[in-house]
Amino acid sequence: MTRHLRGSEFASSMIVLSILVISALLSGCDKSDRQVATTTPSGNAELRNSTLTRDYQNARLVLDLSVRNTTLQPRRLAPPFIRLLDANDAEIPPFFLAFSQPPTLAPGTSETHELAFWLDESHLAGEIWLVVGEEDPLPVKDADPFELDLIDNQASRHFKGPHWQQHYPEQPGQ
Repeated sequence: MTRHLRGSEFASSMIVLSILVISALLSGCDKSDRQVATTTPSGNAELRNSTLTRDYQNARLVLDLSVRNTTLQPRRLAPPFIRLLDANDAEIPPFFLAFSQPPTLAPGTSETHELAFWLDESHLAGEIWLVVGEEDPLPVKDADPFELDLIDNQASRHFKGPHWQQHYPEQPGQ
């Protein structure tokens, strides 16, 4: 009887070990390919993709954002309604040319807009979050540092999801 219990304990241990191994293998999969868009729980905002364009030691980040205005007031797609925050909760400034104005979303409408922000190298050292109104923040970039030197000056990189380093690991000069 003792031998039989040890055998069943061994079988149980093997099953648990197999489950752990499978879980570990699946957790290593590239989730960025499966997560093409990031959406708030209410569905009022969806970050479709990001484009980073290097400008010497700075960069312009353009976010393709689909947003719905559920209020009775027009919403200007700029601070304080739209805010981009770095890992230290510091606000990253929007990027608008003098002759352009941020888009305004009419009450009860849904639209997709490209919103631009001006980043310096320190912003790329950690997480970046997009806050839309009172919604939960959307992850733009994960905590992995992204080296601006991976991009040639005036070149752009496109990202789907917050895992930028997985898209362009260690590829200087491209």
